[in-house]
Amino acid sequence: MSYQQLNETERERIYELHLTGLGPTAIGRQLGRDKSTISRELRRNRSHGRYSAQRAQEMAQRRRAGRPVVRKLDRPEIQQAVRAGLIQHWSPEQIVQRLRLEAERTPEHWVSRQGIYRWLERGGRQFAHFRRYLRHGHYRPRGRIKRRIAIPNRVSITTRPPEVATRERSGDWEGDTIVGAGQSGYLVTLVERQSGLVLIIKTDTKQAAVVNRAIQRRLSVYSPEWRRTLTVDNGTEFAGHEVLTCRLGLPVYFANPYASYERGCNENCNGLIRQFFPKGTDIKQVSHAAVANVEQTLNNRPRKRLDYLTPYEFFKYSNVALEL
Repeated sequence: MSYQQLNETERERIYELHLTGLGPTAIGRQLGRDKSTISRELRRNRSHGRYSAQRAQEMAQRRRAGRPVVRKLDRPEIQQAVRAGLIQHWSPEQIVQRLRLEAERTPEHWVSRQGIYRWLERGGRQFAHFRRYLRHGHYRPRGRIKRRIAIPNRVSITTRPPEVATRERSGDWEGDTIVGAGQSGYLVTLVERQSGLVLIIKTDTKQAAVVNRAIQRRLSVYSPEWRRTLTVDNGTEFAGHEVLTCRLGLPVYFANPYASYERGCNENCNGLIRQFFPKGTDIKQVSHAAVANVEQTLNNRPRKRLDYLTPYEFFKYSNVALEL
């Protein structure tokens, strides 16, 4: 298996576990990483003798930005092998598997089928003559395959306390994200199931660490009885759920795939928000003030299940201080 760079969520987890006194071996075991990866991370990305997740991420990004991009198919020996295969009417998949067979001990010479298609695509007219060697007379990139990323230590909704479904108690939340046109900004949405209180936070990315900070900032103002559970979907923006649980004492549960009805309260809320920010909206161009205005508008709507009190009024009568 090829090595993958540590991401921001993993660095947050390394920071927390390192603070508890765990060493590289124990941290690596919890993250599913080799101990040498953790050891190198703690050594390379220290600042003033201390390890900080945010600082480590910045240092890693700077190193990556200063490193020239070298594509495998820019290497003459690999490109020659691909060209030779195409001329023999081999499909990109056959070329890939043949290279792997011949370069079993040198994985740095392996390429992917998508990589060959992208190489042909980048070449434009220069590689147009290769079309006649492909089965259909033209190359057809199948698009990028979206790899499902397993969420570490995911806790299923099936283990969630049954009283959450009744809405008879406070502090049970549902969470999701709304994506702007062309992934132009995001809205993190949180809904308290009993009252219907809506929290909307604009973010520039949906990286787990960024989403965690947004949720922590908004929910930290509530007392523990108003922070009992959070139910989310299986998006990678919630991959850092353990950090959120550690900092807020908020257990996070994941709905079953393709079961949006298990988070019906949040799905309905997102539909209401879409009235103000329809699909196709460039969320990066939406101001924080506009987002706050929509949040207040929704929280000042009377709700039938609250005997036509608004969520704000419900919280007021519950003697809960709100961050308005």
